[in-house]
Amino acid sequence: MSLRLPKQRRSYNQSGMTIERHRTAIYRFVQIQISLLSAVLIFAVIAFGRNTKNAADASAPAAAISGRVRGTVFRDCPDCPEMVVIPAGNFTMGSSASEKSWAASHGANPESVSDESPQHRVSLRSFALGKYDVTRGEYAAFVRETGYPAGDGCFESSMPKSSKRARASWQNPGFGQTERDPVTCVSWQDARAYTSWLNDKLRRPGSTSADGAYRLPSESEWEYAARAGTTTRFWWGDDDSGAADYAWYKGNSGGQTQPVGSKPANGFGLHDMVGDVWQWTEDCYAESYANAPTDGSASEAGKDCLRVDRGGSWLYSSWLLRSATRERNPAGYRDVIMGLRLAKTLQGTERPAPASAPQAQQPPAARVIDLKTSDGTVLKGSYFAAAKPGPGVLLLHQINRTRKAWDDLGAQLAAAGINTLTLDLRGFGESGGPPYDKATSEGMSQQRKMWPGDIDVVWQYLVSQPGVKRDVIGVGGAGALGVANSVETARRHSAEVKSLVLLSRETLQDGLQFLRQAAQLPELFVVADDDEYPPTVEAMELLYVTASNPGKKFVHYSASQDAPWIWYEPFDIGKVPANGSHGTDLFKIHPELPGIIVDWFVTTLIKTPGHAPADTVASAPILDQIRMPGGVAQVTQQLTEARRRDPKAQLFPEIP
Repeated sequence: MSLRLPKQRRSYNQSGMTIERHRTAIYRFVQIQISLLSAVLIFAVIAFGRNTKNAADASAPAAAISGRVRGTVFRDCPDCPEMVVIPAGNFTMGSSASEKSWAASHGANPESVSDESPQHRVSLRSFALGKYDVTRGEYAAFVRETGYPAGDGCFESSMPKSSKRARASWQNPGFGQTERDPVTCVSWQDARAYTSWLNDKLRRPGSTSADGAYRLPSESEWEYAARAGTTTRFWWGDDDSGAADYAWYKGNSGGQTQPVGSKPANGFGLHDMVGDVWQWTEDCYAESYANAPTDGSASEAGKDCLRVDRGGSWLYSSWLLRSATRERNPAGYRDVIMGLRLAKTLQGTERPAPASAPQAQQPPAARVIDLKTSDGTVLKGSYFAAAKPGPGVLLLHQINRTRKAWDDLGAQLAAAGINTLTLDLRGFGESGGPPYDKATSEGMSQQRKMWPGDIDVVWQYLVSQPGVKRDVIGVGGAGALGVANSVETARRHSAEVKSLVLLSRETLQDGLQFLRQAAQLPELFVVADDDEYPPTVEAMELLYVTASNPGKKFVHYSASQDAPWIWYEPFDIGKVPANGSHGTDLFKIHPELPGIIVDWFVTTLIKTPGHAPADTVASAPILDQIRMPGGVAQVTQQLTEARRRDPKAQLFPEIP
């Protein structure tokens, strides 16, 4: 019998763009295109999507990974799960009174959240955690090799009146699964047997693992990893209305599990930390945190205790996806909503700062560099070196930020094996030259003419660094300044640039023509409806459909309403209230975005250089159709008909 309290479903509706809004967007689209044909700027945005820190070569054995850099992904053996290195650090565990009140107003029984107190600081060493929940295929390998029994049945849910089906098991949970779905109907005892099997494999001759044992994570390790540096209710923010973009739960699961990794990773590069299946932890359950460990270890109270499980599931409501949510069940309990995720002890890991002195987690240190241009101006940059030879990436900032806005992403890319260089352009940040925002119109024009040569100086520095594969380079830019210069850099170095990422703004007509012709260049476009500088969405859609590479991707964050229409990007950001939806500002309110960018560059620069999986939605012909006489009316009618069949239909592809 499960002791989980019954939960009430909260309805969830994900609204798409209205027909009227798309009609307006189409007409704006045409106006922008006409302006472009008149040699005026086009607006294009790339607002990013997925925090993580992630992705080194997953096939590398653990012993070959030097330094245990945060975000490194490794696999100890063919049957072993992919593991992500989680950095040492401190965090506040549990929920506040205001969060409990919020949960109670969204379906929670007040008693069901009372065990999330008192809040307390926890200090943890670095450890490794599964990038995904253990899959059905991974668990099947364990059963084939050991003959481990499936058990005596499985409950249909952990509600008090749920029944146990005698024939149900991890092989037959009552719904269809792929090998990539998370395994279900596994008890805490089953999970421990699975970890013992993996540890036995690592003790065999020939094993390259030099670290500690596989195990279940402690409850504090789980919450620390689930939060991934955030202090909000959910790892993506305080609002559960967008939960469908980040997790599988009752509102979007279709009544069963879904394949792992099909939702964005959190800031530590972990997928499905909440939703899909509840995950067992090592801890014995206690009704409060009054005597909870503060060093990251598990709480043990005897062999017969209830065991803590975390994370919510495909069957339950969205409020249970909070990072602080706790549940518990007997160690022998099997259920169609119960799964597992492994942890692993790392040897020689650093100690975090004391929990009594909270400190921000620091990325790997960058090397600050000075580069002199042809006229003697000194440019300031930050170089994030990877631990082994690999590709390079150049990141260019938006007009109202500096290179430091890229610091965390630069560290994540380096951890993933990509050497990364960020730059303060002439007249910005710590670089020399007259401050651009104080220059006259003539002075601004002169500085803009110098930027291509300045960037090429930095380019030469990047490709000349030891270990950098000079013919496999990625470029990323944010805002008007970063996007235009990124596209122009890719155009000048088209043979070497294998991937392009653009955040929030425009490129000139020459850049647009380049994107149309560069069929070999995969591009990632991202935009948010509430960007401070509309018509960014329409402009980014135009960039997307103009680009001819079949592997292009478009990430679109929806909002209830657009920001006021402001066509320019002022230097004085006080003139336009910053809402976090423009350029690198997106990283804060969408913590998964850096992870999306890391995954994109890993795919297009390491795994398959110059290639990305083809977008399955064919929308490139839309632009050509709009250009034809009567094209706007035709496209509007197409959208109207599509929306009649499916209210969420889009003419422009989006990825969650």
